[in-house]
Amino acid sequence: MTNLVVYCRESSLSQRPDLLSRVAAMQQFCLARGLVVDDWVQEIGGGMDLARLKFLDLVSRVVHTFSCRLYGLRRDEETLKNDDLAGGPR
Repeated sequence: MTNLVVYCRESSLSQRPDLLSRVAAMQQFCLARGLVVDDWVQEIGGGMDLARLKFLDLVSRVVHTFSCRLYGLRRDEETLKNDDLAGGPR
């Protein structure tokens, strides 16, 4: 199952109206394309110092999910080789 996360960020509190309009634009974009968003992440913080806790949490979640899937693929490699959905025997 694939999760769709939309992350929107602006650098400073003075740009909060820009953040809100960015979120609204992304909502319209996703709605127009029939995309179901599982998580909306909004953050205000600078981009140069990586002091973006929500962004770093999101990256950590993606890396964790990828690592778990990769481990699962390696563990089940023989099963997947013969799986019709994975392209059948190689």
